[in-house]
Amino acid sequence: MDAEGTLERMTNALDVGSRLRHCLVKCPTARNIWYLSPLRLDTKKVRQNSFKEWCYSLMSNFKLEEWCHWSGWGDIQANEEAKSSYNDNRSSSKWQPPGQGYYKVNADAAMLGEKRVGMGAVMRDREEDVMASTCKQILGEYEVEVAEALAARHALQIALEIGLTKIILEVDNLKLCQYLKKDKKEPTTLGKIVQDIKVLPSQCTDISFSHVKREGNKVAHHLAKLGSKEFG
Repeated sequence: MDAEGTLERMTNALDVGSRLRHCLVKCPTARNIWYLSPLRLDTKKVRQNSFKEWCYSLMSNFKLEEWCHWSGWGDIQANEEAKSSYNDNRSSSKWQPPGQGYYKVNADAAMLGEKRVGMGAVMRDREEDVMASTCKQILGEYEVEVAEALAARHALQIALEIGLTKIILEVDNLKLCQYLKKDKKEPTTLGKIVQDIKVLPSQCTDISFSHVKREGNKVAHHLAKLGSKEFG
């Protein structure tokens, strides 16, 4: 075998591998794609010498279902696992991130006095990135549970407007959470607002409801208090 020819072929192969690694891993566009993917990768930290080595490294570090979810396989299994994780943490005193592909919508209300109620909400993904937040003030006197329900309805409306379809609506009012999980319709003010909330998600792929203690709902509560500034 010609040594010079062999060396040339090896050099060409290394050049191709290097270009492939740059195009699929290192270039700015590729870096953004990897970071925005469900794997949330920062490819600036890649140390492997070839794209193939890097792929093997990824497959050994991530669960198979995370790859499957990104490529569109195994959605049912991923959804069930995500919902299960919510149920396990529904009474937590600390905010828990949602499962893969889901968005957690936290809502709260604050009594501002002088017949005013502030409503606040924040929508976050698994990486705790904020998708949207809102604060609003309404006039009137309401029972606590009714005010909380109005805030939850407002939060869900905003979440749907920005295109979220897999939602966990989380509140810190236990009575409201129990109403949201009931199938029974009740002819009360609270019951009617709850029914509104249940009708809204007809365009959702999936929605569930969870309870968190006040300590885990601080962001939404602070936003609700900001509603006092809406009218100056």
